[in-house]
Amino acid sequence: MGRAKQKKPKAEPGVQLNDTQKNINRIRKRMNRLDMEQEKVKMFTKYKLWTYMWVFLFPPYGMYRVWKKNSTFTYSERMVQTITCVTYTVVLINIFLTK
Repeated sequence: MGRAKQKKPKAEPGVQLNDTQKNINRIRKRMNRLDMEQEKVKMFTKYKLWTYMWVFLFPPYGMYRVWKKNSTFTYSERMVQTITCVTYTVVLINIFLTK
């Protein structure tokens, strides 16, 4: 026979939390906030469309736009754009060297 899951008691407004409980609450809030921020990723903003274009027309400037501090790209998007740019540049160099 399985044990029934016990519900965790919620802290009442007048109850003081210890440091571990405060830390757990802080971590939960941060994780929930990060989840909400990740859901808000917009792929086709005007800035990102121009950056996608620059990655192929002039890769160094495209990488500058991807990696500058006030860029709207997330870390994972930056990594994907960097890999795309490096691959594209290597292919272009290979094409020009083999002809």
